[in-house]
Amino acid sequence: MAGVVAGALIGFLTERDLKGALTGAAIGGLAGAAAGYFKAKHDKAQTRRELLAAIQGDFAVDNQRLDKAGQAVRDMTQCRRDQYQAILSDFNAGTIDRDTALARKEGISASIEQDRQLISLLLEGAEKRAGDYTVALNNGFELPPGPLMKGISPQRQASLMQSAYARYVALQSANVRPSPSNSGTPVGGLAKGELVYVLAGNENQQWKPITRPDDQIAYVFGGLIAPEGSPQAQKVLAEIGGKAKMPTTAEQEAHDAARENLNDADAGMLAMQQEWEAELSFLKESTTGLFHDDVMMALALP
Repeated sequence: MAGVVAGALIGFLTERDLKGALTGAAIGGLAGAAAGYFKAKHDKAQTRRELLAAIQGDFAVDNQRLDKAGQAVRDMTQCRRDQYQAILSDFNAGTIDRDTALARKEGISASIEQDRQLISLLLEGAEKRAGDYTVALNNGFELPPGPLMKGISPQRQASLMQSAYARYVALQSANVRPSPSNSGTPVGGLAKGELVYVLAGNENQQWKPITRPDDQIAYVFGGLIAPEGSPQAQKVLAEIGGKAKMPTTAEQEAHDAARENLNDADAGMLAMQQEWEAELSFLKESTTGLFHDDVMMALALP
């Protein structure tokens, strides 16, 4: 069973290797694999909405695989626990001697070390993919809504589209409303310093119409956002490092949770190993003058 689960984890690792898929030159300030990934998605998409949806889709697929990997590690942990238990049961029954029990225990412990090396590779790969996807998403959010302009950076396209969309920054956390009023349940929120696009021509409106990632129009109270180049916005940006924040998607949050779940599963495997190493530590102790019946008697003590 443990071998089957380990094989599944290896399959997950190689299946999600991005090296072959991430090609292309750096654009828009990106470099390396993340640049190639963004370029590949940008080349295929026709609109910002399509671009963002494609990247979010990759996040979602990876989330499912990470969830399965976390469950596979828990299954593997149970398999190894059963193997340790079998050693103790066989030794108690007198069907194996001390040397055989010790050899089996050390074999399982060595297998667990290999298991955990594989988990470490999985986590490292997942962390890298999350970084690549996030960089690509952020570059997508830099783009103004609507059709994509090919061959130029997101920042350059945003500059060319200023006549249609103005870049604003949230001065504080703010609710996003479905209509230009406080009535109705918010459809989202903005973090302090987050970038939003406001439809041009609404500079003097009390409620500013913004374009959400799905290209739907929603509204934010005008006093809570300001043009990116304004003194109010620049003050906020200076407080958060000088650059506007990009939205955080549900897929990103789920990916963080899935990686944490896999981390927890790895910690559970280590804890199980340490527990059984302590349980079977008597196998390594000197048995001079200590016969099998004495060991059984010692094990029976409360």
